[in-house]
Amino acid sequence: MNSCLNEKNFNLVMATAIMLILVIPVGIANVWLGYVVRESPCALCWWERMGMILVGLLGFFILRYGPRLKYVMSVFLIAAFGIHMGLRHLGNFVQLDVDMGLGAEIMGIRTYTWAAIVYWAVVIVMSLFLMFIKRSEELNADFTGQRSVIKPFSKFGKIVFYVSFALVISNGIQAFFTNGIPPYGGKAPNDRMSLNLPMISKTWETYIWDRLKSFSIKKDYPEKPYIHGIFNTKKFNENFASGAFEEAKKLQILSVKEIGIKMNKGKMIAAVSYDNKNEEFAFTSHYGGSYFTKDLNTASKFAVVDYQNSWNLGHTTATAFTGENLLVIGQNKTAYGLRKLEKPMDEVIQYRTFLETSGDYGSFFEKNVDRYTKDGRPFLTTIRAKQAYALAFGADEKFMYTVSAANRVVKNVVVSKFLISERKMSSEAYIKPSKDLKLKEKRNLKDYYVVGAAVDGDRILAYSREYSTLLSIDKNSFEVKDVYEMPLMKEPHSLAVSKDKLYVLGFEHGKNLLYEIEKPF
Repeated sequence: MNSCLNEKNFNLVMATAIMLILVIPVGIANVWLGYVVRESPCALCWWERMGMILVGLLGFFILRYGPRLKYVMSVFLIAAFGIHMGLRHLGNFVQLDVDMGLGAEIMGIRTYTWAAIVYWAVVIVMSLFLMFIKRSEELNADFTGQRSVIKPFSKFGKIVFYVSFALVISNGIQAFFTNGIPPYGGKAPNDRMSLNLPMISKTWETYIWDRLKSFSIKKDYPEKPYIHGIFNTKKFNENFASGAFEEAKKLQILSVKEIGIKMNKGKMIAAVSYDNKNEEFAFTSHYGGSYFTKDLNTASKFAVVDYQNSWNLGHTTATAFTGENLLVIGQNKTAYGLRKLEKPMDEVIQYRTFLETSGDYGSFFEKNVDRYTKDGRPFLTTIRAKQAYALAFGADEKFMYTVSAANRVVKNVVVSKFLISERKMSSEAYIKPSKDLKLKEKRNLKDYYVVGAAVDGDRILAYSREYSTLLSIDKNSFEVKDVYEMPLMKEPHSLAVSKDKLYVLGFEHGKNLLYEIEKPF
């Protein structure tokens, strides 16, 4: 075994490795994709390709001067850079639908995915080379700096060198024709490879440098939603007259009641829902505890999900009854549900899902075990509201509705509609006023901040704490049909509706309050 781990064999394997990284991935990309298919790399692809060329060049240094520490260390550093670029590149497209992406495929995988694979292979191969270095007296002397010699290339090494040199020159030619010389830079998406200099020079771009001006780790990432005591990210203007509407009927507070139910964690109740059939409230904490009550003081039925484990919910923000079952979402639109049981729940599902229950409720979504809901927490994925959190949620017998909290990335309020049976989105739109609803000049609905919602018949009632406004939204067209001025309350959030009242949660001096508001229709 040790006889194989000598300097001669090391140089043979190193030359082969150089050929594999320069001739196969770089060569195929340059010659086949570039000159035959006429595809050129985008800006990120160029970084990935240049990293591979540098790894190959460092291989020649190792062949020429031995595996010195600085060369080996440089290979690992470039491989780390290449893995980062490959994963970053892949991350731009992995969330899209199947087969969507940039450029051509090689063996069914797009080139930027190959980049990550190739650099992983570099790390593995270089790690194995260290075995050679450790077992060979000559190589170990090179590595530790005890020997300094210039080694001639073998015949095979010379072939690899000349082929690699030609490919590096060819890549330079391709880079020049595709991207030009500075201040011109790369392109995204990629452009066709052409040797028609008069025409291709008209496509050279400088916008790539704009990315440096807007560099930010938090780019395109929204601020946290406002949740009192957890994320105090917003100050509200609760004056209705400052909003987009001239006037509206003002709703009155009928009564204010203190809620005596204690949450499983935290003092503030996150959400309220009302079951008209059983004339019963459900109060839910920010940490997955739901309590059912008729008198606001005693909860004979309850269920506390295993909040810490499984898909992350963020903080529970909203609930809605569908029939006698309660659906719950977290701020990130991850959902779970409580199904009213007619017979005892499967003990394994109960163990996996809940920390404790009164025995009256099981997991709503757990009955159809599949990849995405195996633990009963489906993701309510959206398109327009992808970069927005949700504080408001409603449901009827067939559909669930989320209402997004607008932020600096998603500046519109988005309503997303999901079929309960499939947990998949059915439709989605920015809310807009109906043609019969007049707004002030140059005003829109973007700065309304919805903190509670409930479905009532054919409408979604959405309570915006900004401007203390109740928006009545058609649940099919998502147009705002009517607006009402809500009364001022203490830390109002969450909304429920019964046959004749609206309910809003409030919080003052450590006490949870339930505001009963007149229903306008």
